[in-house]
Amino acid sequence: MDFLKDKLERQIFADVLIGYASSLASANAAPSGRVIAVDAPWGSGKSWLAKRLPTHFENDKKVGKCIYIDAFEFDYQKDPFAVVTSAILNNYKNDLKAIRNFKLAAINVIKTSLPVLGKSLIKAGVKVVGVDSDSLVEGILDAGSDASDKAIEKMLATFSETKATTESFKKKLTELAQSNGENAPLIVIIDELDRCRPTFALELLERVKHLFDVPNVVFILFIHTPALHSSIRKTYGQDINPSEYLKKFISITLGLPIAQTNKYYKTEQVEFIRRFVETQYPAPPDGLAQGEVNFRTTLIDISAYFNASFRDIENVMLLWQLINRKIQISSQYIAYGLLLKICDPKQLKSLQDNNIAGYENEILRLGSANDNENYTVKYFREFFEFRVGAGNSLNPSSQITSEIQNHNNSHRYFTHALKSLELEYLKI
Repeated sequence: MDFLKDKLERQIFADVLIGYASSLASANAAPSGRVIAVDAPWGSGKSWLAKRLPTHFENDKKVGKCIYIDAFEFDYQKDPFAVVTSAILNNYKNDLKAIRNFKLAAINVIKTSLPVLGKSLIKAGVKVVGVDSDSLVEGILDAGSDASDKAIEKMLATFSETKATTESFKKKLTELAQSNGENAPLIVIIDELDRCRPTFALELLERVKHLFDVPNVVFILFIHTPALHSSIRKTYGQDINPSEYLKKFISITLGLPIAQTNKYYKTEQVEFIRRFVETQYPAPPDGLAQGEVNFRTTLIDISAYFNASFRDIENVMLLWQLINRKIQISSQYIAYGLLLKICDPKQLKSLQDNNIAGYENEILRLGSANDNENYTVKYFREFFEFRVGAGNSLNPSSQITSEIQNHNNSHRYFTHALKSLELEYLKI
């Protein structure tokens, strides 16, 4: 997979990632680990990009190996350490000499992992939740002198062994990464982390921090920050500051252009969405019918004002394909209504009820007029203004205002479109 057919020009972003990863790989000090986060909402194309990075990165002389892991595919596993290690071993399977020592070191880490300690304590009559919790101390004290002495001896021995095996593992991982060649880092891409079980997602971050943080190894996490924040609060309680927690594990956070909409001009967003629609839904050889043209034009021009993700746009296109043969009304109103259905259903209900406040909210959504906006935005803004009584203050000679005033059926068509889009049984 590559970027040859990518009209959204995401290769530019991929090249930026290569630069960051290469610099971070050789950084002398990385307090939060050699970890980069790519942050974007669900449906923004993160996975599309993540899956193409290994081939793109390995074609670049700055990168040695690049490994892709779909974390959600493996979140049924108890310990993410085994998942990451297995992925690395699989990608070096043709280099038996390079992986032999690394594999042995990884096995020793698993042997001395905390679950083993937990079993030994339980056998000693101690009920514990985790080694770092207060319940461990309480459990040891409550277990009686003989049991607690044995537990403490086992704990100290295991901790000592764990430290040694951890240092050995990191040393062997460093050697493995260096086998790629000087200044050619090993990059591990982890996708779908925010969809995983909260405990799995956070344990993965901790394993990366404590076991995989070595020179020449860089992790790139594809995440949706609010979802990960929810996992943190669910695991550690509502009082924790999730942003501060993540700072311990992530050094650099980058946002995909489609995600960080507030930092881009609407005209740039419109062009970005236009390329997406044209790429995903190419016109047939005989061209598009006028109704289809009007629908797509409205969808492309207005989506940015809804902060619609790629997945939102795909859902709108799906619904349009399902209903466009059944509804004989102006397709631009259908496009606006479907955006409401997917992105703002509460506002759709307000407009279905012909609530004046709903029209006022749409005026606020579209913002103030400016010289760079397109005809579609101007049309809908003046249409909504006309509906709340602002039409009398508009320039009578305005072509758009004249169209609205002279088109007595406009409001009826728009209302009909919204009523036809109830689709109460459809949940997307």
